[in-house]
Amino acid sequence: PEEFKGSDPNACSQWLTEKLEHTRKALALELGLSPRLGKTILAAAETAAWARLSRGERDNLRSALLEQGLDPLWVMLPRTVLDQTIQDLAKTTAKAIEDRAENKRRKAAGLKPMKAAGFPRFQKFSFANSIRFQVVATKNKDVREAWSRKELVIPGLGRLKTREGGYAWPNTPPKLVTVARSANGTWHASFVCGPGQVRSARQRRLDRLGVTWEPLPLCPSTGLPAIEGLDMSLTEKAVSNVHGNLGRTRYLKRCAQALRFRSKALSRAQKGSRRYQRVQLALGRLHVRVANHRQHENRTAAQRVADRSAIVCVETLKLAFLQKNRRLAQSTADLGWGQFLKELEQAMAARGHLLLYAGQFDPTTQTCPGCGTLNRALKNNLSTRAWQCQACGADHGRDH
Repeated sequence: PEEFKGSDPNACSQWLTEKLEHTRKALALELGLSPRLGKTILAAAETAAWARLSRGERDNLRSALLEQGLDPLWVMLPRTVLDQTIQDLAKTTAKAIEDRAENKRRKAAGLKPMKAAGFPRFQKFSFANSIRFQVVATKNKDVREAWSRKELVIPGLGRLKTREGGYAWPNTPPKLVTVARSANGTWHASFVCGPGQVRSARQRRLDRLGVTWEPLPLCPSTGLPAIEGLDMSLTEKAVSNVHGNLGRTRYLKRCAQALRFRSKALSRAQKGSRRYQRVQLALGRLHVRVANHRQHENRTAAQRVADRSAIVCVETLKLAFLQKNRRLAQSTADLGWGQFLKELEQAMAARGHLLLYAGQFDPTTQTCPGCGTLNRALKNNLSTRAWQCQACGADHGRDH
């Protein structure tokens, strides 16, 4: 700031530390009061406003809330927090009522009822980890000026400096900003951008070079676009028919002892105490570290596959059924197949390459990649990890 120019660096550092601590406390207060706000609104909705809301009059929650009386702590919250909580609860309640009305019509017509959305439920005080703010940039000059300087304006906090996550800063300020707190205590803001505004680091590099497209990767032996097939594997994440195993690291197993130690320490601490909060934060940091390692491995593997192949074919997996198997659930969750496939879809789409999915019931594991002979003995026999084709005599792994 201007008042600290040419002064002692220690004083400036202390001022910055105090400002950061004030920001953390303010965000923590708003996150802590948000469930209490929702609980009071739900209590008001159980009155006469509930009947009016069932008829589609969503804005009556505000009048019912004012009739019941305001909590003195709400004076410390921006008005946008109240507005967003009312809108979210009204939308959830209206969806639950509409689903139940639709099920009545289905039952009368002899159709199978669908799974109805649930009504809002009471949440404990420490439940909320995110909060949304309305930002009207068209009517607020301060918001537009801060956005041009890559700063975010949060109601009740003022301007906050941001750091990009590998994407270019959009030109238009968002209308809604979600501020979330992760398990390790870090804060991040997310918002929706308009079409064509988000530019990744790779797209910006191509823009600087003046290139709108890149040549397709070619097969060195045929000179045609490179084609690759991936068979998912629990031991190696995926096995390529051209480049072999992708490899995997069991990050959850690596941190299992530390997670067990922190979990036992958390269970011994008194709930709500300072020690409980410190141990809870340490446990959250371990979980976030495992998740970050897994995401980095899946992203780098997906980008490596997308860079070397123009066409990639993967098998179709039903991950929900794999999670129901008690012998495979933990291993598949630690592997992150769904995250890897999502990263692969994004990487292939960004490069203009083609991603194909094999049929769900295609016998890809039982088919010889050399001659195409089908080996029925491999069906429902997971103990056979390697086999030899009877037609061509080639040796294969089960996932090759």
